[in-house]
Amino acid sequence: MYLVIPSIELLEHKSRCRVNGEHGTQDFYGKLSDIPEDLCKLFRLENVKSIQVTDIDSFIDYENNNIDNICLMTEATFLPFQALSNCQTKEDCRKLLEYGVHRIILADYAANKPAEVKELIKEYSDRRIIFFLPIKSGKVYFEYSSQEYGLIEYLEYLKSLGATRVVLSILDSDSEIIPDKNTITLLRDYFPKWTYQYNAINYSELEQIKILTEYNMDSLVIAESFYGYNFPCQKIWRIAEARLDAPKNKITAD
Repeated sequence: MYLVIPSIELLEHKSRCRVNGEHGTQDFYGKLSDIPEDLCKLFRLENVKSIQVTDIDSFIDYENNNIDNICLMTEATFLPFQALSNCQTKEDCRKLLEYGVHRIILADYAANKPAEVKELIKEYSDRRIIFFLPIKSGKVYFEYSSQEYGLIEYLEYLKSLGATRVVLSILDSDSEIIPDKNTITLLRDYFPKWTYQYNAINYSELEQIKILTEYNMDSLVIAESFYGYNFPCQKIWRIAEARLDAPKNKITAD
């Protein structure tokens, strides 16, 4: 099997997604979305094993990034985090890692500052410095900067930096659940383990994705669907949370 990792996507310094709970809990979950570190505590209580934080703001305007917010989220719980932020300096990468982020996922910073990336890997290890791999029309494509690379060319480049893990995201709007055979075969050949970022909408899709474990995939990142009633146990958690006097109780992970 593989690990399912929920994503908290930060937009305007709040969670872009809100938990779709039982009737009467809207305000409770709204407050959690406004305070992402409390949302992390809720996910820990729901027994998630890891969280990805995706810093959308940093890809729109890097000066408005959520690095400080992510540090607060990391301190709020002992869960291992991985952070996808548009880091553009070694200092920002170090700040996240020193605050306890388990892994940082580097986007086009990896292409622009290879010497710095090699230093980070040497300092923190290849297990903590991993790489974003957004694919569009068969090529690596960073939407916010419009940088584009051939897939094999970019995989070779990442290996030259010392990369041992990537997070794959297929950007094509008409993409299938399972990426094309060429892409997943290349990932199997280049990396011992990799993560798939795909918003599986039900248990049936989770079952279909199992085939990717044959190609070294060991984890799946999902966003919106984790906030609804799409998978086993979600209804149970929502009912249990509704029994809290939500407006009066504070979520804790102690």
